[in-house]
Amino acid sequence: MNNIIICEGSTDYYLLQYYMREALDWNDDKQIQSNILKIPGQKSRNLIKDSNILTIMSAGGCSRLTEGLNETLTRNYLTPPDLSEMYSKIIIVTDRDEHDTENDFIQSIQCKLDHFNVSYTKTLTNNNWISCEMKNQLGIPEKFDILLLVIPFEKMVPWKLFYLMQLAMKTLMTKK
Repeated sequence: MNNIIICEGSTDYYLLQYYMREALDWNDDKQIQSNILKIPGQKSRNLIKDSNILTIMSAGGCSRLTEGLNETLTRNYLTPPDLSEMYSKIIIVTDRDEHDTENDFIQSIQCKLDHFNVSYTKTLTNNNWISCEMKNQLGIPEKFDILLLVIPFEKMVPWKLFYLMQLAMKTLMTKK
């Protein structure tokens, strides 16, 4: 199964990677880095544990998180018939820099999901998984889950990163 965490910048990217490798025993295998999903000019890394692959992608700032989602949904749309490159779980992580940040991100993500004709039954909210479905280029329905994690302002650095990692890993490991 392929999963992805789209985070704001390189600090989150490096710390998430480190946490996954050191605390949760994910492996950094150079053989699974080809065809990695990334935003041009940004960092991305695949980790592996059992048969699961986790991509950690830096978006290059909070304003580019929907660009990361666009790349992910495009990959899902273009996935081969065996669905081997499809992302089953998508986590988008950001922090609440301003009061309206959460609502703004929810609207941006919903617009991007609508652009790809993604259907979902629950309303997108912070820290809640929603089940989604879209058709790939061959018209085959693909199911995936998406989670938005907006870190509250009061949990900012240095606790932001620890909080971010715990939430992301807890939710990734316990979904379904």
